[in-house]
Amino acid sequence: MLVFIVKSGSNLSIYEEAYAKQIALIIDNARANTKIIMDFSMIDKNSLIVIDSAKQTVTVKLFAQGGYSYKYFANYNVNVKRNGNYIEMEITEKS
Repeated sequence: MLVFIVKSGSNLSIYEEAYAKQIALIIDNARANTKIIMDFSMIDKNSLIVIDSAKQTVTVKLFAQGGYSYKYFANYNVNVKRNGNYIEMEITEKS
């Protein structure tokens, strides 16, 4: 219960959900062989953004506990690389 109160009070859970959904929508609307660069300078460098191409999910963790996952529908491989404040996503066809 205490963890929920801390998470709700800081609004980080709202940001996790928003970022996960936005990234999933970007992937769903992308075409194969596309490279997308997103600026994440407003979030902590220790935050975690995981894209699992096998499960077709985006997970955003802005703090150690919890996180938010959202499913995307496009049947792509998504390779993610963090470059400083930027996230680089390379979207390719699944083979």
